This record gives sequence, C-alpha cells and structure tokens, in this order.
Amino acid sequence: MTIKSNYSLVATSLLVLSLAACSSAPKQVDSLETTRAAVAQSSGDENLVKHAPAELSAAKDALNEADRVWKDDASVPTVEHYAQLANQKLEIAQMVADRKMAEEQLASQKAKQQEVQHSLQLRRTERAHNTAIAFNKQVSEMQGRSTHRGIVATLDDTMFQPKSAYLTTAADFKIQKIADFLRDNPQRRAIIEGHTDDAGDADFNLDLSRDRAYSLRSALINRGINASRIRALGFGGSVPLNDANTQVAAQENHRVDIIFPDTPMHLSQK
Repeated sequence: MTIKSNYSLVATSLLVLSLAACSSAPKQVDSLETTRAAVAQSSGDENLVKHAPAELSAAKDALNEADRVWKDDASVPTVEHYAQLANQKLEIAQMVADRKMAEEQLASQKAKQQEVQHSLQLRRTERAHNTAIAFNKQVSEMQGRSTHRGIVATLDDTMFQPKSAYLTTAADFKIQKIADFLRDNPQRRAIIEGHTDDAGDADFNLDLSRDRAYSLRSALINRGINASRIRALGFGGSVPLNDANTQVAAQENHRVDIIFPDTPMHLSQK
C-alpha cells in the first residue's frame, strides 16, 4: 500500500467519524432556544431578581430539565413541552415581580400621602397655636376676661364724663383695642351693655346706661366695625356688680360691659 493510499484511508475515516458525530447530536429546537434566551435576559432584570427570585429560579430549573431531555434525544414535542413549562414559570415570575412592584409603589404613595397629611396637620396645629396666642394677647390688651357668656371687656365710669355719655380721651386706647379685636375676629359679635347704680332717678339711670352703650357703639362703628355686628342695650341699675351701699360699690356698678359671645347673642337677665 502506498503512502498516498494511506492518506486517503485516514481522510475517509475522519469524514465518517465526523458524519457520525453530527448524526448523533440532537437537533436544535426553536422554542427551547427562544425560552433559553428569555431566561438569560430575565436573569439580568433587576426587578425580577429582586422581587421574584424563587419564581425565576424555578424557571431556570425548568429550562435545565428541558435541556436534559433535549440532550437525551427526546422527541421534539417532548422538548417543546418542557420548554413551554419553563416559559410559563418565567411568565409567573414576571407577574409576581410586577405585583410586588405595584405593591411597593402603592405603599410608597401611601407613605408620601401620610407624610403630606402629617405636615399639613403640623401646620394647622402651629397656625391654631399662633392664632390662640394672638387671640389671648388681644384679650389681655383690652383687659378682657373669660366668662360663661364669652369674653367680656369693661369700660368703667372714669372713661365717661360725669353723669354723661361722652367718652373721655382716656377711653381711646381701650376702644381701639376692642375695635382691633372685632376686626381680627370677624366671626365675633358684640353686645354692649350699659349699667349704673340704683341711686337716684331710675329713668335717668336707664337713659344714661343706654346712651353710654350707644356712645361706645358709635365709637366702634367710626373705627370701621360694621353696625350689624354690634348691639347696644341699657339696664340702668338693675344688674349691679356690687350690692354694697358704698361709694366704691356705686363706682363699680357704673360701667359699660362689652360681651363677645361664644354662641349667638346673650343678654343680661335681671
């Protein structure tokens, strides 16, 4: 046998072995390759890895099983069946990840809403606190006091000329504070009640108490307070603060009370 014949024999043998190897390798299944690519792509998806790791792992296990039956030279329908199982598990992983992402987004939105509501509540609380401070300051400046009828401020007898309804300049500061209070608290109404002691002529006392109440009402209207918010009444000496028969008691009873009711109009009762 010649050298040339030996080379021909070797080449023929290699060709036969190559053909045999090719004929023994399983044929590619398109559905399996498609699923393999999808699993590979999903493995790099941060949302899937974070939110559905167990489901993604199950999809990989199913792909491995499809590869096993493919390498065992199973029929194409069998390989496609396992590839479909892997694909279904991958879809489940995607659905789980989407649901968990939606839940996280909803929780985040709720947290933001709660934060906004908390911030608004803090602002409302702070505003109410500041309003209360300003309110108490105004009450203090007009020398008001809290009673069962509401806030009450008083102009004593010295703020009027003797036995007259004419206001003195000493009353200007307090009247301005009362006007400021009404202006800054537009929901408030005022009842002005004039009072005297019971000495002397009752009709004179009644007229004086009423005139003084109207005099103060006019002073507030002149300072910009709407007349519909102010009611003026005179009670004479029928509602004393001090029943003692003394000069001090008489001076205390000569007064004009300004009541700012917490509820609709309250009137003094005899």
